[in-house]
Amino acid sequence: GNDISRLEVVRGFEPVAHLTVEDVRQVVRRYIEDSPFPALSFARFLDVLGDEESDAHKKAFSLLDRQGNGVIDGFMFLAGLCVVCSGPLKERMDLLYGIFDVNRDGALTWDALVLLVKSVERGLTSMTQFEPIGRIDDLAVAMGKRAFQSARRRQRDEALTEGEWFAWWSLDSTVRTTLQRFCFDDADMEGLPPMENCDSVPYEVLAPDAGQAAGDGA
Repeated sequence: GNDISRLEVVRGFEPVAHLTVEDVRQVVRRYIEDSPFPALSFARFLDVLGDEESDAHKKAFSLLDRQGNGVIDGFMFLAGLCVVCSGPLKERMDLLYGIFDVNRDGALTWDALVLLVKSVERGLTSMTQFEPIGRIDDLAVAMGKRAFQSARRRQRDEALTEGEWFAWWSLDSTVRTTLQRFCFDDADMEGLPPMENCDSVPYEVLAPDAGQAAGDGA
């Protein structure tokens, strides 16, 4: 619906506020090539962004470094960037899939999908005014189950192809309504099924706080 409140990157994240999906593709490429471990120091944070050090970058890193221990979760950072960057939503979600396809073999495992959902939530709550989801662990499991069931995959010993990933998120009204809050023109929705074709999944049965993920109403 048109009544969904749009969300943008909050103050303090100016270094990443205007990145396009193509910019983030290069960030992801550098991360995969240079950072075998999920944790990013400030130096590696600058490296993956391809930027020089500045006060603005120090501020952004400190906002992400919630524990104050000098490292941030690379998965959380990149997952957030994929959602908040500008460009077609399908391209952004394809990038997201590639980050969590950790073996680079076109397969998203159960554990990787659950981690993906939790990383997106953490990234968005850090970088935007997205409200934290109280039972994110339960919601991530519920979404994982739904995605694997819709693809007729067994959770523990199979994985989702990129096409199956697309079929799940693009036709799930909770996911689509959430992502719509980070879309600003019709071109962002290019290639996606109409919202009226989406399935309304009662995630609140398994994760009662899940409703706020979709702006209180999928």
